[in-house]
Formats: sequence, C-alpha cells, structure tokens
Amino acid sequence: MVQLDTVCAAGFTFDQQFGVGTAQPVGEDYIFVCDILNAGLRGAAIAIVTGTQDGLSTGDNCRDTSVLTARRAV
Repeated sequence: MVQLDTVCAAGFTFDQQFGVGTAQPVGEDYIFVCDILNAGLRGAAIAIVTGTQDGLSTGDNCRDTSVLTARRAV
C-alpha cells in the first residue's frame, strides 16, 4: 500500500520493462519500492494480508528461465 498522492507527486511509476506480460515477468514491485526508498521517502513493513492466490505466483516459479533472467536483471 502506498500514499498515492505522495508517490504520484514524486513522479514514480512502475518500470514497464518488468512485470507479468513482459520479457522479465517479475521484479516491478521490488524496483518500485527501492526507487521510492532511495529517493528518501519513508516506508514501513506491516503484516496485513490483502489477498491470496491459488497455486504458485510468478515470483515463486523458480523453474521458469524468464523468471530467473528477470531476477538477475533486478
């Protein structure tokens, strides 16, 4: 969860070279958070379950070579 007005005012967006549907299907969320923190904005880790997914998520699929390639690129 992010404070959308703060993130938008700072000009942050997801790196569109990463994420489901791209050649590098993981990492967009990690890069996004790192960019925000590196810019000096604050963050906090709070254990709140906002949803669930049946089966493996893209990030859990360690047999897919595109996932491994994306992890190296991140």
